[in-house]
Amino acid sequence: MLVDTLKQIFGFGWGMTPAAARGAIVKGSAPPGTAVDIDLNLRGTSIHSLPDGLRVEGNLDLGGARNLRALPSRLYVAGNLQASACTSLKEIPGDAFVNWSVELRNCTALERIADGFNAQWHLALDNCISLKELPRELSVGGDLRLIHCRALTSLPRTLKVDGTLYLCHCPELRDVPAELRARHLVIENCPKLRSLGEDVHVRESLSIVNCPDLRLPDGLKIEQNLSLRESAVEELPYQLTVGGHLFLSNCRNLVRLGTWLEVGGTLDVSGCAKLQSLDGVMSAEAIDVAGTKITAVPPQLKKAHILWRGVNVPAHVAFDPASITVSEILAERNAERRRVMLERYGIERFITAAKTELVHADSDRGGERKLLRIPFSDDEPLVCLQVHCPSTGALYILRVPPSMRTCHQAAAWIAGFDNPADYKPLEET
Repeated sequence: MLVDTLKQIFGFGWGMTPAAARGAIVKGSAPPGTAVDIDLNLRGTSIHSLPDGLRVEGNLDLGGARNLRALPSRLYVAGNLQASACTSLKEIPGDAFVNWSVELRNCTALERIADGFNAQWHLALDNCISLKELPRELSVGGDLRLIHCRALTSLPRTLKVDGTLYLCHCPELRDVPAELRARHLVIENCPKLRSLGEDVHVRESLSIVNCPDLRLPDGLKIEQNLSLRESAVEELPYQLTVGGHLFLSNCRNLVRLGTWLEVGGTLDVSGCAKLQSLDGVMSAEAIDVAGTKITAVPPQLKKAHILWRGVNVPAHVAFDPASITVSEILAERNAERRRVMLERYGIERFITAAKTELVHADSDRGGERKLLRIPFSDDEPLVCLQVHCPSTGALYILRVPPSMRTCHQAAAWIAGFDNPADYKPLEET
């Protein structure tokens, strides 16, 4: 009895082989302080509890132990703790220590992680749908995954995440605390999230998707990239600073870029259909303006590269497509830039104005149709089918793959047929 007491007080474990420890734990006869020198696998067992002071010098696998209600006090795991799908587990004790990653995915009854607990590496809490409380001073050495945590309403005030913090599909989460520290922050589908704290510090990148009521604080600084793609944002905050790239593509409600916006890399506003001006932008290396109403850049951005869906183009190609000439398109040696110029000039207009080669001609119910070709020395040729609408007589020019050799083959391809012989339209409209 004295030996047992000393072992419990001073932490001397009951050294066991993994097989012996597994057998004793399953039978419920493992003593407090049980120690295993390597990995311990209890995956899928029907255990209800573990001995207090359990010490595992390798990895501890409890995955699918659906009857396990609690982890023991003073648990020590030198490797990883895998406890996913422990569906009866309700609480993680604050004195548990895991030296590497902690996997608690699909622990659907888990409500609380007690104060004092910290994760030395990754902590995964995906689908912990009952989780309401995290430790008040939680620190995570790697990534923290809070995904589909439906009951979670708040985060610890001083939460610190050295890797990426994922806040995704947390429908009751309302605020991100002011003193949050994270290397990367990903926020997706948190409909009640209203604000980021003014002192939030995200060291590298921030990505926000489908959080319609979320407002960014004035003076926010992101050291690397900020992504607000396809968000409902209407205006950016005052004095926003992004050290890397700012991605705002397809923000269809965006009408203003704020005041004193500084971007160290690319400013992507492509697809922001309501945006008319770059006023307020003080700096950017490149600006993607495809699909916007922007017609010019202000003086402070004259040195910025102009992009059209990621392709570097001359300013007039983006802002004044009517000034593009056929000879300019034909002389352009960069294939990607030439494709953009063709798009901006208009395929139909270009085919009409350029010297084309007739590949094939025949007729259909709409009248004469032609397969036309324009060769390029350093790229695949531009091939188009010229047809007339049978109902209105309107002329259409439709681009087809350069492998097309006949009008019928091209029409079959447009209709979705790989084999032209299968294309036998009774009537075309």
